[in-house]
Amino acid sequence: MENRTDSYTESAAGVPKAAELTDACVEKIQQFERELNKQGFWNIALVAYQLKN
Repeated sequence: MENRTDSYTESAAGVPKAAELTDACVEKIQQFERELNKQGFWNIALVAYQLKN
């Protein structure tokens, strides 16, 4: 499975950026994606965003 982290560099207030997640949180998301894959959901990617001011 390919792991990819995208970052957006726009500086305007309220622009969504890829969230800064702890390693534990990233691992939980990856585990959940693997479970979805096992159940046949191949086209779903989980993405976390946060607003930067």
